[in-house]
Parts: sequence; C-alpha cells; structure tokens
Amino acid sequence: MGVGETKRSTAWLAVGAVMVGAFICVLNNSLINVALTTLMGVFNVGTVEIQWVLASFLLTFGVIVPVSGYLADSLGTKKLYIYALMVFISGSVLGSFAWSLPTLIGARVVQALGAGMIMPTSLTIIYKVIPGHERGLAIGAWGIAVMMAPTVGPTISGVVIEYLSWRYLFIVNIPVALVALYLAHRLLPETPGVKGGAF
Repeated sequence: MGVGETKRSTAWLAVGAVMVGAFICVLNNSLINVALTTLMGVFNVGTVEIQWVLASFLLTFGVIVPVSGYLADSLGTKKLYIYALMVFISGSVLGSFAWSLPTLIGARVVQALGAGMIMPTSLTIIYKVIPGHERGLAIGAWGIAVMMAPTVGPTISGVVIEYLSWRYLFIVNIPVALVALYLAHRLLPETPGVKGGAF
C-alpha cells in the first residue's frame, strides 16, 4: 500500500470515528422521545413539565452549535471533539442517576452541551481530512449514520422500557460514546488551535 493509500485509509477511519459520535448524539434524543410518557409516571409530573426534558436539550443545543466554531478554532477540532464527548458522557451518567425531574433536565442540558459541539465539529473534521472530490461521499456516509439513529431509537427505547429500567436509556449511551472517545483519540489528526481569534 502506497503513502497516498495509507493517508486515504486513515482519513476514512477518522470519518468512521466521528460517525460513531454523531450517531450516539441523535440516538440519545430518539430514545428519550419515546420514553416521555413513562417518565411522567416515574416523576409524577404532567405534560407541561415533562416537555422540558426535550426543550432543555433543544434550547441548549441551539445555543452551543454556533459557539462550537469559535471553540474549534481556539482549541483545535480534535481536542474540542474529545472534550465534547466527555461532556456528553458526563450528562449520560448524571441522567442515569437522576432522582428528580430537575436533575433529569440538568442532565439533558449537559448532554446537549456535548452534543451541540459534537455534531458541527464532526462535520468540520470530515471537511479537513477528506479531499474535495470525496467529501460528498463522506458527508453522505455521515448522514446515513445520523439518519439511522432515529430509525432504530424507538425500537431500542421500547425494549428498554419494557424489560429494563428507564435509566438504561442513558446508560446505553455510555459504552458507545466511550468507543467514540477511544476512536477519536487514536484516529483523528491533531489540529492546533489558533490563539487570539475573534469570537
């Protein structure tokens, strides 16, 4: 295998690494959507209160996505992606131990902080490691991973709620996100941050 082929295979391994992270972020939301009725019973709350489990995630996600570009420039995309995965894992751990609705909402905010950085940063990494003529294919593969998550999420959520505990909806994120963290550490190229950039 030549040097060019080695670099190409390494670049596609990096794409695979960020696809895992993007997949688990979207899967997480899909799992929780199906469980809202169950969570209403667990925490003895109504429809208005339980909607904050979704709204808190979406609001935080929407705020952090634009900020992630500045953070990626400052820290470097690899470092930001790894930090974002760690934040997402922390939110999943907190969610699995949630003892009240406010703690569950807090866990969702932490998850969204991580997810809001993972999604755009993963695309930025793809643009940096994949040459122009292959980017369409790489973005398409990333999109398939993202679209697969809401397809399998409701089924997984239904099985978990039926046979296990709702807490496993958060626990299931952890091993997949840890795999994504390992792959990111091993496979993503180092990208130095740029100091002194404007926000």
